[in-house]
Amino acid sequence: MSYQLKLQILKLNGWSDEKLSVEIGTHLAGDGPSTQTIYRWRTGKTRPAKVFQKALDNLFTENSPNGEDNENR
Repeated sequence: MSYQLKLQILKLNGWSDEKLSVEIGTHLAGDGPSTQTIYRWRTGKTRPAKVFQKALDNLFTENSPNGEDNENR
């Protein structure tokens, strides 16, 4: 699944760009990307750097009803 689709699903599930930024930062034990950066990822203008991709994958799996982890339950 593409990162854009994951971000769209999280947004539809109530995740704001600001909340994503904070949670990605928490996963990385530092500052997350800016909300503008997340907007650019979601709209396809840019791609997440590899350092952010794993954190984004983890957040999606943990918090989306359609997350890959939840499909196996």
